[in-house]
Amino acid sequence: MAGLTALLFLVTFWPGLDHAQAKSHELRRLYRGARAQAMGGAFVGLADDEQALFYNPAGMAGNPRTSFKFLNLDLHTSTDILSIYQEGTEAFQNFSADSLQILMGKNIYAQAQTTSIFLAPGFGLGLLVDGQTAFFSQNTVFPQFEIGYQTTNGIQAAFGTSVGKRRKKSGELRVGIGGKMLYRRGGYHDLQISQLVSANTQLLKQMTGAFKVGYGLDLGAQYIKKLKNGLKLSAGTSFTDVGDTTFRGAGPDPIRGNWTLGVAAQMDLIVMNIIAAYDFSHILEDTDWRRKNHLGFEFKLPMIALYAGLHETYFTYGTSFSFWFFKITALTYAEELGVAANQEDNRRYLLKLALKFDI
Repeated sequence: MAGLTALLFLVTFWPGLDHAQAKSHELRRLYRGARAQAMGGAFVGLADDEQALFYNPAGMAGNPRTSFKFLNLDLHTSTDILSIYQEGTEAFQNFSADSLQILMGKNIYAQAQTTSIFLAPGFGLGLLVDGQTAFFSQNTVFPQFEIGYQTTNGIQAAFGTSVGKRRKKSGELRVGIGGKMLYRRGGYHDLQISQLVSANTQLLKQMTGAFKVGYGLDLGAQYIKKLKNGLKLSAGTSFTDVGDTTFRGAGPDPIRGNWTLGVAAQMDLIVMNIIAAYDFSHILEDTDWRRKNHLGFEFKLPMIALYAGLHETYFTYGTSFSFWFFKITALTYAEELGVAANQEDNRRYLLKLALKFDI
């Protein structure tokens, strides 16, 4: 697959690519928490663990202890990567028409992300390293391609505080603010077939581009209401990357702002904690409203949790296993690449390995 990897690097930064229009219409996020993604992407109203640092900074106000999630490794892959491997790698040793034939109709996606997160009461600080590569193709008569290669590194911090917590009969209102400094190169680009077949590996270093710096702002709020019999209700809203997080100079894709509303309900039973959550995200995006819906469930037992949900109308499901300082999560979800819901799904798989300890 070395030839394919080199190709993805090359054509991503081919001079003159149209950076404004992309073949796929995926509603991209830089950070997808494994637990949140397993619950269909519904987390803004819940925001009850370290993922709140990236989804809703108001959730930091609910963190009661100091802890260090010193390694979180998330690996994403798509179904078509496996099918291409099964069809053989010889066609990619020397890129040719045979290589294109195998790639036609394939939607290849891979992402590797590591985070280290420090939490203290009301505060979170995270380091992030993310790499993505993608090859989307369609239309065998008039071939269209989108190539993605993107690397993002940076730091993110968030602070949350409670308002009116001392009033026992009323709920708890939380507000939060977060900031980020990121370095990014690359993005997602349209590509003509003539550009694809004429790619030259000698131009690799010239086309990878340089890292550019960007600064972003997140805002959030959350309301918590505890009822009798172990039932807790919550509602939240967040606006991540307010005004879009852009990067100085031409080249890297911006991170689009995302306004989300969410609600959640939690029930503590004798041996199980049950959570139901719903988010309506990307409110300001001009896209099919069905793609903005996220519904999820968590069934948490000692050491084991089960997840299920709907993400942009597609089923998600997974499980996690925790033991002392180690946690592993495995799940599958799908992203919509078309303009409308149920048009062109890209089924993906996520494996998360985490090491953590409390202080």
